[in-house]
Amino acid sequence: MNRQPEDQPAVRPSRARARGSVLNIVLALGSLFIGFLLSEVSARFLLPAPPFPDREPQIEYQPDPDVGYLHAPSQQGWIDDGSMSVNSLGFRGEEPV
Repeated sequence: MNRQPEDQPAVRPSRARARGSVLNIVLALGSLFIGFLLSEVSARFLLPAPPFPDREPQIEYQPDPDVGYLHAPSQQGWIDDGSMSVNSLGFRGEEPV
């Protein structure tokens, strides 16, 4: 007969359950943080960096009702992967002969 003295309250199971749920929440948030961190690190190693918006001059476009937008003719400038030139016909590259 292991009875507790009446002046000491018994530990309620709801407190133990509350501690367990707080621990579960902390573990879930920690797991999410580690997952996001691993995703960010792997993306920085595997994917190319975004282009620099500071490269000037940027290639200009002109609206076209059929296609949407086309390169403006006779220009030289920067796009995502480097410098490029547009000939007088509006195509990339040098002038055709």
